[in-house]
Amino acid sequence: MEHVHAEHVAADPDRVFAALADPESLAQFVPQLTSIRQGDGDRVEVEARYEGRTQIGQAYFRASEDERKVEWGSDAATTVGCRSSRTATARCSH
Repeated sequence: MEHVHAEHVAADPDRVFAALADPESLAQFVPQLTSIRQGDGDRVEVEARYEGRTQIGQAYFRASEDERKVEWGSDAATTVGCRSSRTATARCSH
């Protein structure tokens, strides 16, 4: 599953990108996330609350200054007995 959302933010694009590129700030923008901790490389450990249950898992978080792109997701998340790929991408432009 891929989630795409566009939002106009009345702020300096560099500051917006800096906020989005910090994995620890992700929980501020994704209401289901209760915590996110940096792991090795682009890996993060996330804790989320879905349908009244707490779920903990591994994910990736990648920020590219050159592309002004932030991407995060899980390689193969298990949700309600099925395997799926979840990805979210953010781009900041002037």
